Amino acid sequence: MAIPVKLPKIVVKQLDELVKEGRFQNRSDALRFAARLLLLYEKKELPISLLAKEYLYEEWKQKQRRVNSVYRC
Repeated sequence: MAIPVKLPKIVVKQLDELVKEGRFQNRSDALRFAARLLLLYEKKELPISLLAKEYLYEEWKQKQRRVNSVYRC
């Protein structure tokens, strides 16, 4: 089933970055993943601590990429 959604440009840009990095095949895959996470979280099947851990890990990876790109120049 298709559901039309309007998103802010910045969100679309961030989704495109995830696709470009190979995290998802396309925007739709990323949005399906986000919907599943929301449903799990709302059912209390996804502990907030797991969300925080994943968020911190992603933040760390992004910082590492930035540091590595500076040293490559």
